[in-house]
Amino acid sequence: MNAATIAEPFSLAVRQYIEQDMGGVGPKLYAEWTGKACARDGIRYELREVPKDELLEALEKANKDSDVHGILVYYPCFGAFPSFFGGTMDDFLRNSISIKKDVEGLCQFYRGNLYRNIRYVDDEKTQKCVLPCTPLAIVKILEHLGVYDKTKPTGDHLSGVNITVANRSDIVTANVSYSFTCRGRVRCLDTIEFDLHSNWLL
Repeated sequence: MNAATIAEPFSLAVRQYIEQDMGGVGPKLYAEWTGKACARDGIRYELREVPKDELLEALEKANKDSDVHGILVYYPCFGAFPSFFGGTMDDFLRNSISIKKDVEGLCQFYRGNLYRNIRYVDDEKTQKCVLPCTPLAIVKILEHLGVYDKTKPTGDHLSGVNITVANRSDIVTANVSYSFTCRGRVRCLDTIEFDLHSNWLL
């Protein structure tokens, strides 16, 4: 008898209840913090709350709207719900944002360039790629602490440094890991992912 198999339907019911009861509290708090940060820095910020079934249409309109200079979607929207085009619906949304308006750098174009250590959108190097904010912030912190050595040649700034990444997001964990490995021969890069629905590390 496998107790985990028997318990799974009950665990699933509890998880679904918690998710419904939360009502997207995480994204709402994040949106509130973003609004405050934008106001502090003089950036005009407009929060648009859109029903799930209208998200893609609203995203396409924002892509075409000349008054919209940047787009930030607060995930999760669909969670692990699969997309007809492969991956999840949230992945599909990320990749539907115009590269000219993707302020998070999470679309496939920017992530692909991050993984290949390409820092410019064009061959003439007139426009830099948008880097995901979390990895960039961590690099800035390491630079401030003297761990990120800018005196070394490009690509070697983190050579010989031991790094462990602990996170619960595939997107953040992968981007942070690639950001570090692109900046030097990192001696030991461990990644630990957390499962929010258990007390165990995966």
